[in-house]
Amino acid sequence: MLTVRPKISELSFRVFGRSLHPELFEIFATRTITREQYRLRVDITSSGHLLTWQRDGMVLSEVASSQLQPLPSGLQLFDESVGAPSSCQLTIDDSIDYSFRFQLDPAESNTFATIQNELLKSTPCEGLMFQFQSSGRMALGAISYVNIQSRLNTVHVRAFHTFPDAWVVMKSESVFNVTQ
Repeated sequence: MLTVRPKISELSFRVFGRSLHPELFEIFATRTITREQYRLRVDITSSGHLLTWQRDGMVLSEVASSQLQPLPSGLQLFDESVGAPSSCQLTIDDSIDYSFRFQLDPAESNTFATIQNELLKSTPCEGLMFQFQSSGRMALGAISYVNIQSRLNTVHVRAFHTFPDAWVVMKSESVFNVTQ
């Protein structure tokens, strides 16, 4: 199976106040973190990631994916193309603070190759990584690396998704914080 990224111009960042069925995505790597206050499932998908955060029946799903990816429209809290940097903060039921930001970082070819190599050296115990096949234009395939820092009431997720055909890195940072 060829595992290459969609075009960077097709990417969007979406947040839902509900779970999304994993069957909607082509998932290449998964990690689940369970703490007393929450549960987080991190999936690396063909075009980015799916974070599913749960606490006491409350669910938030964050998706970095292609705009062409068919997803439900119900309980969608945020939807934006990743062309320009963006951020958002949400408070849910006065007990959860959730924030995220994302941006695209273009790089020169040498710098991009250095970034790819540094991501490949990342320690797997700090997160989740998957290397995709080359699209044929570039020797090295795309890389997704998701760094997860989990604490009792907080989880901090940093994701890096490379797009070798465009020499671009999509970066996102998400924080889920239980306040009560």
